[in-house]
Amino acid sequence: MGDQIPASTAPMKYAFKQLPKFDPIHSRAWASDVKMAFSERKWTNYLIVPTASQSISGNITPATSSALDIALDEHIETQAKAFLVQSIPYEYRYGLEEYNTAATIFHAIETKYNSQSRYDELRLESMLMDMHKPANQSIDTHIEKFSALMAQILAQQETTSRYTTPRRNQYFLRTLENAENRVEAEKWLNFVTYIGQLWHSTPPESLYAQARSWYESKIKHFVKADELADDLRVLAISSSSRSQNQSKPMNSPKRSDFPTDPKGWCDYHRRPVTRPINVKENSRTLLTSNILRILRIRRLRIH
Repeated sequence: MGDQIPASTAPMKYAFKQLPKFDPIHSRAWASDVKMAFSERKWTNYLIVPTASQSISGNITPATSSALDIALDEHIETQAKAFLVQSIPYEYRYGLEEYNTAATIFHAIETKYNSQSRYDELRLESMLMDMHKPANQSIDTHIEKFSALMAQILAQQETTSRYTTPRRNQYFLRTLENAENRVEAEKWLNFVTYIGQLWHSTPPESLYAQARSWYESKIKHFVKADELADDLRVLAISSSSRSQNQSKPMNSPKRSDFPTDPKGWCDYHRRPVTRPINVKENSRTLLTSNILRILRIRRLRIH
């Protein structure tokens, strides 16, 4: 008993040894952790901007931040600011350097990033509406991608307007019913019929487990067979096209139908060449050329 440390002097142990790193995608979750960590240390007052009108309008600038200082412990104020700033990566600190207190820094971050949450939520929800299971993707990979996208949407939502379990399950089943493979899509419709109204109350993780079991027992071998049939069909078409091309006789090159020019000569090959001439050339020239050729041949025969 004598060796026990009095409660007043015992070292404090906190669940939050340090704040998680700030991420704009999960700004709401980060802000909630900041509030819990400050509350754990009894520093909640160091996150409150004292002037209500300025806090609501967001008109807090480095020039006015010093005027918002309230009668708080100066040493704790320094600790609170350092505790908060160390969780903000450098790429998100621009514009925050001249704020003097943890409250003004925290308020500036909430004003900047949480105002964008609704637009991000709409954008992500649109991606969720267009999501479907690809034909060449396993059920585990699909569930992983769906869960990641759903987590991003939930991070942007207020606690009071967060998706309920039935709505989350409904979106998941919709991605399966709109599967890219037609055989798989029909089998997933049977899965929805099988579970009936249970998806309204089934936790998402349990629904994922049921979907995995259904895929392995009812869908996987049908999808493999359908993919094999498609491959065989493509191979048959390719083979048929190749055999038709091979059976066609090869076209021999056509000899030129142009009249020849007896005066044509190739300096490189040192021989006469056949080349096209103008068919509208003077007929007298052609006649003279032919007569000279006939006379030359007769002269050779005489000798």
